[in-house]
Amino acid sequence: MQLRSNFESLNCMFTKKTMFADVPCATEIKCMDTSMINRLDQKHELLKDNLFPCISWKVGENLGKDIKTFAVVVQDIDLPLPFVALHGCFFNISEH
Repeated sequence: MQLRSNFESLNCMFTKKTMFADVPCATEIKCMDTSMINRLDQKHELLKDNLFPCISWKVGENLGKDIKTFAVVVQDIDLPLPFVALHGCFFNISEH
């Protein structure tokens, strides 16, 4: 998969978030490689065949820092970053 190479240099940490205990498999994603640009500009390529809403993020940004903004929900926290987008569900907490 061509998209995979775009994410190879990302060093991401996946942590289960207890503050999202009511949302199954909720995770915090913190990307440590701040030299990368916002790679999920390609999120439409990853999710175009799904019905999940897309969220945007910035490398180095802690997605779980504000529960009122959004969380990323994935089926397997051990998946590499590109497959989180492919196999996960994106929820905007403010809409639920």
